[in-house]
Amino acid sequence: MSSLRERGSDSASEESEEPRLKPKPGSSKSRTLAGDARKVSGVAVGVGSELLKLVREMLVIPAQIWLAIAEVAGAAVLSAWRRIVLPGLGAVLALARAAYRLGLRHVTPARAVAAVCLVAIVSLAASQWVDYRTISVGTDAYSGDLAAVAPAPEVNRQQAGDAHLWAFVPLAAAALVGLVLALRGRPRAARLLIAVGVAAIVISVAVDAPKGLDEGNAALTYEGAEARLLEGFWLQIAAGAVLIAGGLLLPRYLRPAPAASSAETTADRGLGRARRLLTRGGDKLERGRTGARGERPVDGEGSVSGAGT
Repeated sequence: MSSLRERGSDSASEESEEPRLKPKPGSSKSRTLAGDARKVSGVAVGVGSELLKLVREMLVIPAQIWLAIAEVAGAAVLSAWRRIVLPGLGAVLALARAAYRLGLRHVTPARAVAAVCLVAIVSLAASQWVDYRTISVGTDAYSGDLAAVAPAPEVNRQQAGDAHLWAFVPLAAAALVGLVLALRGRPRAARLLIAVGVAAIVISVAVDAPKGLDEGNAALTYEGAEARLLEGFWLQIAAGAVLIAGGLLLPRYLRPAPAASSAETTADRGLGRARRLLTRGGDKLERGRTGARGERPVDGEGSVSGAGT
């Protein structure tokens, strides 16, 4: 029984102590906890504001430096634009206008075609010293991506003049003579350009192409021998085609222009004719009036007008 009483007293004492441990709403402990929470929140807000200020300074300072550099660079670019670029563009435009006016005055279709033909003649003669074919060996081993890095070795190269005994040099000279004669008042001489162009194409296709694509002894000595045509061959073809076109166009542009070719001369002649017609019409009208009055006006040939026979 005594033990039960002791247990009851202990439980009663514990129940009486528990309310003492819990702070009441109006007690000093609750006030202390609220004050501590306010202090912690105030410190957190202060730290956050300081961090925000630091981040803003970290962003503002580089931005200010960048704006200062951009301002200096913009001033330099603007100064260069005003002092260098704009005057340069003005000079280029003035030069283009002068060249355009000069072209309107001096550049004619006949001169343009003659200049192109001259370039073709020089190219035809110069192509004889350019390689027109090459022979490569071992092309099977150098196929694919390796060919772009290390192409197949070449064992033979040949100039275009060696294929046809340098025949295009005198042909180019003959074309030059025909061009000069055509420009000096003989348009029919331009037909010589057509003949030279046809000969250049025929010789290139019939003589140079078969020789250029023939591997010869290289096909027996080496494996994978391959012959290819180079720039000299195609330059001959292009020069011949240009000479044919120039020979067809040049006589058309070299025809003499009619005497009254300008619009101003035609207009002046038309006005002169109109004035003469009006003058003659006025004279006839005046003569008709004097004849109706019974007078005997005399015409320019001395005959009496209005007289009966």
